[in-house]
Amino acid sequence: MKASVVSISNAQLLEENCVFVDTDNYNKLRDLASLNDDPRNLLYLDLRGVPVLCKADATLAPGSISLPMKQRERCRLELRAQVDLNPCKLSGKVDSVLLEIRSARELRADTELEGDTLYKIARERFTSLPAVSSNNGEYYIVIDRKTFILTIAELNTLPDPMQASQVSGPGAATPCFHSTTNYAFRSVNPKLVLKGGHIDHPTSATAATIAKFIGPTDPSNETGQQSVAGDSPDKSFSSILEIGGLDKQLRDIFRRAFSSHMISPAKLQELGISHVKGLLLYGPPGTGKTLIARSIGKILNTREPKVVSGPEVLNKFVGGSEENVRNLFADAEKEWEEKKERSELHLIIMDELDAICRQRGSRSDSTGTMDSVVNQLLAKMDGPTSLGNILVIGMTNRKELIDDALLRPGRFEVHLEIGLPDLEGRHQILQIHTKRLSACNSLDSSVDLEEIAKKTPNFSGAELAGLVRSATSFAINRVVGLTSNASSGQGTGDIVVTRDDFLNALTEVKPSYGSVDEADIDAILPLGIVPGEPYDSLVANVLDFVKTIDQGSSLIGSLLLCSETTGVGATAICARVIRDAGFDFAKVVSMERLVRQAATELGIANSISNVFEAAYHVPKALIILDGIEGLINYTPVGMRFSTTVFRTIASLVHCPPPSGRKLVVIGTTAAYGAMHEIGLAGSFEMHVRIPRLELDQACAYIRKFCETITTRSGVQCQLEPNKHVSQALKAMASDGRPIRLKPIILALEEANRVCKEEDRPLKWGDVERSLEKI
Repeated sequence: MKASVVSISNAQLLEENCVFVDTDNYNKLRDLASLNDDPRNLLYLDLRGVPVLCKADATLAPGSISLPMKQRERCRLELRAQVDLNPCKLSGKVDSVLLEIRSARELRADTELEGDTLYKIARERFTSLPAVSSNNGEYYIVIDRKTFILTIAELNTLPDPMQASQVSGPGAATPCFHSTTNYAFRSVNPKLVLKGGHIDHPTSATAATIAKFIGPTDPSNETGQQSVAGDSPDKSFSSILEIGGLDKQLRDIFRRAFSSHMISPAKLQELGISHVKGLLLYGPPGTGKTLIARSIGKILNTREPKVVSGPEVLNKFVGGSEENVRNLFADAEKEWEEKKERSELHLIIMDELDAICRQRGSRSDSTGTMDSVVNQLLAKMDGPTSLGNILVIGMTNRKELIDDALLRPGRFEVHLEIGLPDLEGRHQILQIHTKRLSACNSLDSSVDLEEIAKKTPNFSGAELAGLVRSATSFAINRVVGLTSNASSGQGTGDIVVTRDDFLNALTEVKPSYGSVDEADIDAILPLGIVPGEPYDSLVANVLDFVKTIDQGSSLIGSLLLCSETTGVGATAICARVIRDAGFDFAKVVSMERLVRQAATELGIANSISNVFEAAYHVPKALIILDGIEGLINYTPVGMRFSTTVFRTIASLVHCPPPSGRKLVVIGTTAAYGAMHEIGLAGSFEMHVRIPRLELDQACAYIRKFCETITTRSGVQCQLEPNKHVSQALKAMASDGRPIRLKPIILALEEANRVCKEEDRPLKWGDVERSLEKI
């Protein structure tokens, strides 16, 4: 049976989403399809391989079939063409379907449609229609005189047990919509806004990428952290992003700042929450803050991230700095006005945030530019016209300098400390930086990265990268040589980095937050601490105090070593404690060192604060305040001292470090009475007095020092033990003056020098003559 193709006679028939034939042909086709016994009493035709629902139209001329234009295009038919009419049957029914909706005509303004209304219309109009998801299958609905086109985006079917075994031929693989079909709708037109239920909001490119990194929560994981989606348990964020030692921080970032982007805007509105707009990464330099921000910008399918350093925002013209801040948000504002919640995420990365966002009023700025920059950033992040499609990542080494208004929720509400990596983190970082060496067989089997990680406490990621470069330079120099023609490239294939190269690199690459250099300790202890009382007991007492703080519940402990005068060994005791305590971080703060860094009271106070701030970044730290009376510039005449430095020390020795970290502060003073009178000594929890040296103890130390000095210099020592007592020291003791070790050591060095020049043994008379000079 054939029919001639004509257009539809009535625009209202477009909503039927079917074809029409004249009444005579319709009855003949029903008889041909044996539909009299079909309970649904529906006729389906196969038009050139496309199954369609057929209905009768009494207004059509005999031998005609009417189709809308899109239906004709789908079936590859032209007007007045002759087409075969072949009845067919469908198999299966649609369980659920996602329909994408757009307007048939261009929308000049935003148009809102209720999802519940669309669902009701689909249930009434689409039931029993063939579910054609290919060949440009389209369905039409009319709402408020506006025509909308729907296409199938996703389809889930169920077999029809009544027909599955009976249907074959054309249409056998095509299901139909059923009265129980679940419909969901998605807008593909920016100006067509769907609201209410049965709405499937499109997954943004950002959300799709995040889904690759945040997997479902593992029930067996007691911490409740998400796993990395689609990866083995051994695969971590560090391996995916090639950022070592920051697994926990990266998980926290994705959970707190990005997980909400996986939820539809309607659901977020229902829950009454909004996206995080600001993320602040803080911590010591070189720990990976900038690397994290840049990596996030690369892996997320956001708009092109805008990366700016704080000082780059500033402009010499009035108002220029504020304009630069507004320009950072311009693209996000434009897209937000056009698409609202459907806008993609815009990432703004601001490095060195403390350079432009310090506390307002803290700078004497005649133009007020710095305060205006802060105000402009506040308004853009959470002002009257705040945006919902931005994430500003700020980075700083000095979080305490940032204006408080920026740190509240709604602005930089997520604060994550990016600290120094632990042992496992250092191992991961070394693996990343040596991956290419291993790939080209340039890493010797003697290199144990775990061993190197253990030898690099308090190394930052940047310092570990520098360590690998330094080790590689030793290997390159061994093959190429500084004097050879490096441009020839000969022998470069034999470059192999060995364990010795890493050990050599450790001697020249030092951590910024590391222990005191051995050279500094040797300068404090040129002869070491010779065993004997009372110094053995003093060292033991101080070490016991350090262990008590380290192993106890207290986060900070302070001890003051008190003596009557200088040069009695207080600094040497501290140096011995540094060596024996085993802390990864130890700093000696003395006036001799500070005068090279600062010349004013405020500069000295800031330098001391910086040492304490650095100590807060490491697990265990030891700070020596050597000569606190000198640090505060104490003058006994008139009892004068620097109140600025005084307040700084008095406050810091009480200020505990962050949770999970330990800090021990040891101070020394040769003016205990004065320090007690002004109240500084009371800031220390424990006081340990260094007793006077008795005459016999001093003579015993002289003999031990002489043995040490002469052994180093090669001079023969001929001091008879316990036979001589220094008359010079005896006279000093009889006058009530304390015996000082430092001048004694200087005198012994003098005696040793004379004997070495005259090439003769060191005897007691040489010692006595040198002691008389002091």
